[in-house]
Amino acid sequence: MKILKVKIAAVLLMTVSLGYSQEKKMMHQDHHKMEKGEMKMMDSKIPKFNNEKITTAYEDYLTLKAAILKSDQELAKEEAEQLLGALGEFEGTGQLKKIVTKVTTSPNLEAQKGAFSEFSNAFASFLEGKIADNQLYLARCPMANNNSGGFWLSHEEAIQNPFFGGKMLKCGSIQETIK
Repeated sequence: MKILKVKIAAVLLMTVSLGYSQEKKMMHQDHHKMEKGEMKMMDSKIPKFNNEKITTAYEDYLTLKAAILKSDQELAKEEAEQLLGALGEFEGTGQLKKIVTKVTTSPNLEAQKGAFSEFSNAFASFLEGKIADNQLYLARCPMANNNSGGFWLSHEEAIQNPFFGGKMLKCGSIQETIK
């Protein structure tokens, strides 16, 4: 009788554990799906641009920035390719496309971060005067890219440095407000 109770308890424990594991796995899959596109739309502070295609390009930029923050070289490459496609919708973006292509072809994460910084600075200039509502911030961390500095765009004034993989998130300062 005692053995039967132990076996029943073990089966119940395994069932609960397996159920929890499956639920956790499904929650992670949903979260990953949101990270790839849906989550960026949840932020109501994203500025409105004069052109919906610019909004798409900026949202693609945000997913690239998230990949840089995660220090995920392959994901950064994929997100840069997505951004490259969005930039193809505009004339006069040859230099921007050339810079973002560096992210897709960079041999390592450090080179990607350098190209991301260069792109962020150039993209800020491109977006100047194209914001219909709200504003953007061009931020800089002096320690990024081997102390040569690194730029990124944000629609929030609070610093969230993408260059150190989640470490030193508050390192940096706002350099310019873009309207």
